[in-house]
Amino acid sequence: MKSAVPPPNRKLNPGQATIVRIIWAIAGIVLLLNLYVSRFAITRRDHMRIENQSAIKQLGRGLLMYAQDHDDHLPGADNWRTAALYYIDGHLSVTPEGKDFANTSFALNGHLAGIARSRIPGQDKTVLLFLSDLKDAEPVGARRDLAFTSSGDTILCMADGSARIASDNRMELFGWYPVLGPEPVLTADEDGEGIP
Repeated sequence: MKSAVPPPNRKLNPGQATIVRIIWAIAGIVLLLNLYVSRFAITRRDHMRIENQSAIKQLGRGLLMYAQDHDDHLPGADNWRTAALYYIDGHLSVTPEGKDFANTSFALNGHLAGIARSRIPGQDKTVLLFLSDLKDAEPVGARRDLAFTSSGDTILCMADGSARIASDNRMELFGWYPVLGPEPVLTADEDGEGIP
């Protein structure tokens, strides 16, 4: 009776496939697909982060343009989005996009609503707009309303118009309260015009 197992010195024909060869081929394909898909996911997440950083920066620039036309005063809490969109492309998305940014919106730092930009020291370190979980039509909040992505980052627009991606453990580097001090006292001159 002949054995069904070929002798060890017998070579297989090039067209014959063994289970081991098939398994190795499948494993190689799975590994390559896994690397490709994970790299694609990272790239998509980075792309969304950059898009949202650009959107918050544009909103911030709109607020700064508003201030230039209104005696250096930022808009009030009740109309800041409308004011910003007036000065920039009105088709800009005012809510963040992407899975990491679900249920979030951009909000105005309520401590800066309606005040003069000249009263904000360190504008490159003072938060003007931020990623938040507030759902109002014109969201206004404070540091407690910050929202973070699954990777622990958030997006900020500073009072000088720059935008940053920051992590939770770096929030102490940014200011939320301007140094207000007393309002300048206006006195009337002979023409009835106000003079500080």
